[in-house]
Amino acid sequence: MLFQPIEETGRNLFGKLCAPNADTQKPAPKNLEEAKTTLIIILRCYNLLSLIAWSVGPSLAPILLRLVAGSKWADTGASDTLATYCYYIPLLAINGITEAFVAAVATSDDLKRQSILMTIYFFTFAGTAYALLQIPGLGAQALVLANCVNMLLRIVWNITFIKTFFSRNAMVCMLTHNCD
Repeated sequence: MLFQPIEETGRNLFGKLCAPNADTQKPAPKNLEEAKTTLIIILRCYNLLSLIAWSVGPSLAPILLRLVAGSKWADTGASDTLATYCYYIPLLAINGITEAFVAAVATSDDLKRQSILMTIYFFTFAGTAYALLQIPGLGAQALVLANCVNMLLRIVWNITFIKTFFSRNAMVCMLTHNCD
């Protein structure tokens, strides 16, 4: 609920800023710089929130579960699973904004490559989940951890795409000498 509006706004903003200019058929370098700066600021804020979530969340989650749901739930594996989930939420946020950027600027060929990789990532998730479910006592935590692996893979792909996008557009700017 908190990150979804940021993702949607980011997708719209990045789409406008990185859209090709009607005259040059290339994004304006000034707009690209603004898009890059905005993305970096959002990711830095998410990284700070992640540090807080990762350092405090797992310790507080069982306590909060006990307060909200009572000892019936807190004395089950739910508190451990919720504690593990605290590692997953920041990954969702980072993936969300980086995928918003990708969705805003990707070509149809880029999206085809992404779809193929998402299929590979699904099978990686399934294999990781299966392997982790073999560890006694992990239970639902195994699924959360497998999802963390999946999100990390997606984030790595998104960031690689973003770096390539900005490098390619900076090179176009330098080659055409149209860097205003």
